[in-house]
Amino acid sequence: MTTAVSRNGSSLLKKALRANGIFCTASGLIIALAASPLAAFLGDIPQLALIIVGIGLIPYGMFLLWATQPEAVSRNIGVFAVTGDLLWVIGSAIILLAGWPALTVAGKWTVGLIAEVVAAFAAVQIYALWRQ
Repeated sequence: MTTAVSRNGSSLLKKALRANGIFCTASGLIIALAASPLAAFLGDIPQLALIIVGIGLIPYGMFLLWATQPEAVSRNIGVFAVTGDLLWVIGSAIILLAGWPALTVAGKWTVGLIAEVVAAFAAVQIYALWRQ
């Protein structure tokens, strides 16, 4: 059973999911198209890995954008997005703590800052779900 949440079509959840979708789609395009310079900037990361991550982010972001089209956004979509965001943050923390792959200082900062942005999306989405 899918529970829908709506506040006159402009719920906080809907706005957060849209922003998340835009961020993921744009990030995916940038990562996929600039994989070679990004690999050198970040450190010991294979270019192919960045291309795969970038290509994976594009449909995920587009899905989030598509899911916000109806008047009422499914609560399950919000939970799905929060889960994905939290997994991204956990994965980023593992990369930073494990030291693998070997990242440059700029690469460590980049991974950490992106994880912060993703954690912020998760926090806003959790708050919006809780508020409903």
